[in-house]
Amino acid sequence: MKVVNVKGTGMKVSAISLGLADIGASMPQSEGYCLIDAYLDRGGNLLDTARVYSDWVPGEAGRSERILGDYLRERGNRGSLFIATKGAHPRLESMHTPRMSHAEVEDDLNLSLKALDVDTIDLYYLHRDDRNRSVEEILSMMEDFVKAGKVRQYACSNWRTDRMFEAHDCAVKHGYNGFAANQIFWNIGAHNSAGLSDTSCEMYTADMGRAFQRTGMVASAYSSQANGFFTKLAQGDPSYAKGARCIYDTPGNHRVFAKAKEAAEKTGRTVTEIVLSYIISQPNAIAVVGCKNMEQLTETMKAADRDIPADILSDLENTVYNRGDN
Repeated sequence: MKVVNVKGTGMKVSAISLGLADIGASMPQSEGYCLIDAYLDRGGNLLDTARVYSDWVPGEAGRSERILGDYLRERGNRGSLFIATKGAHPRLESMHTPRMSHAEVEDDLNLSLKALDVDTIDLYYLHRDDRNRSVEEILSMMEDFVKAGKVRQYACSNWRTDRMFEAHDCAVKHGYNGFAANQIFWNIGAHNSAGLSDTSCEMYTADMGRAFQRTGMVASAYSSQANGFFTKLAQGDPSYAKGARCIYDTPGNHRVFAKAKEAAEKTGRTVTEIVLSYIISQPNAIAVVGCKNMEQLTETMKAADRDIPADILSDLENTVYNRGDN
């Protein structure tokens, strides 16, 4: 399994991270356990959840974190894993009202620690930004949580390029570790998609790529497999254009699919592997995958060991960003 070094931590995490948003929502707890076991057996070590995950299902709040906590306790394997979770997400009924005060973040963090049944969270993401708060205020707050031993390292999610630079410069100025990662909407079809309806989410761009290089942050990609759009196209499955997947059903992405299929044929891999390898072949990048069954996990993990050759990756990039003759 390819690994990625997380800035300022000494952590070496797997380039494929298992996202747990479906556990407790569309996936029963027992199936979730089996999926985590299989992921770990295949060399993964980074489990990604959030305080808000599964809260769209009526009933228990923080269900995904609680199930992961139960799993860690039952398996007794906390020491061999890296746990990433997120807080400071807006209330689902008021998505554009930030929750980034010290009290709100600390409350989320304490609830996460309790649900996960751990003393320290390895990588704690701020799930959204609050651009009305200075990066100095936000980083100082996160440093307090590190000093208190509640967080090993902190990160951000859905932060724009300019704020990434501001946070980096602030960290250098004050001698902080700063954000170790930014989790962002990113996949091979994102650039040519119709965009997300949730405008609080931020999409990876070429400019943002340069920000990742300068700051040393890990680029953590959510929706890394484009909700299965390209896999279903390759399988001839007509459901590729239904539901959330329709944001990818554009002329640009059909050109990307043709190039990904060509890359798969050249390398002897599947389109699914190429889609995922597109992310993890990039410098210092992690792909968060949300597999819903064992079959999906098995094929997904095949992408974990090999980068795409540089010339094929460049060809894919040119098609994704509509450069050259592609």
